[in-house]
Amino acid sequence: MKAVCLLKKIIFIIFMFHTINLLFCETNTGKGESDYQFRTGISASMLYGTSFELVYQTEDKLLSELRWDMKPLFHIGSFLEYSLKDPAEKVGFYGNIGLKAGFPAKTGFMEDRDWLSAEYGLSHFSKHDNDTNASVLLDMSLGLSIPVVSALVIRPLLSFHYMHHKWTAYHGYFQYGENISDGVYEAWDDSIPKTYLHGSVVGYSQDWLIFSVGISAQFSFLKRCILEGSFLYSPLILVYATDDHYLTNTQYRDTASGGYLLEPAAAFSFIFNQKMRLSLKASYRYIHDSKGHSYEYPRYENVLQGKSNAGAEYEVWDIGITFSYGF
Repeated sequence: MKAVCLLKKIIFIIFMFHTINLLFCETNTGKGESDYQFRTGISASMLYGTSFELVYQTEDKLLSELRWDMKPLFHIGSFLEYSLKDPAEKVGFYGNIGLKAGFPAKTGFMEDRDWLSAEYGLSHFSKHDNDTNASVLLDMSLGLSIPVVSALVIRPLLSFHYMHHKWTAYHGYFQYGENISDGVYEAWDDSIPKTYLHGSVVGYSQDWLIFSVGISAQFSFLKRCILEGSFLYSPLILVYATDDHYLTNTQYRDTASGGYLLEPAAAFSFIFNQKMRLSLKASYRYIHDSKGHSYEYPRYENVLQGKSNAGAEYEVWDIGITFSYGF
């Protein structure tokens, strides 16, 4: 619901830009007619990758790693863009907002690894079926389009990204190394007998807030084709996460920040006519080294029981197809 309200606000802002442009800007296309246009469209896309839930013994030494699969997770979405009709003619404003929602489905497995004994390495391992229950991606960009030569346009960009994912791990099994003494476990080995579980085991959700800077380059050729490449970078990352352990009736509430985002992307568009085009796009979102703290509570009770070091990471491909219409 928050994402929908934000989308309405951004659409209103872009509409105001367009209205001001119509009222006050002289153009090459005639009085009262704008050099700018809206472009909207629908998309179908696939996420393929993993989100990581991390617990640290010390600042850099892992205690626990949970890998939440999205292999694959399908989305449907829409976007609204405001830009020059012909960005190769002059410098102009550029704005884009896109919203995508995922289809709840089984998306692979959740694997949990623990290193409880430093001298023995990996001590605990478990593997469970994984459902993605909810997924929302919101991306917004503002920038300038700058023609370099007749066929090449670059865009410096400021962007905001919001991601919400929610998973449930269920069934599966665990293999725990033998407890040699208090806090000391034998190393995990695949030959350790498996203890099988039934029903929901862990529920986990992440909410990411990211501000990034970047640049894109757009190259037009053969009158009907456009190639575009872009790269985004950000150290401004904040993530909130909630981890429900159903078997122990415990909830962990995590807050992490920092680290960095790297996101290269490429797209190819075929122009049917002045208004309609079809685009193929692929991007890779890599978020690494976001760290913070985890707070332990009994489920359904707001009584703090412990605090530990925590973190989150994200490594996911996004591949999709978009049909768009300019007006």
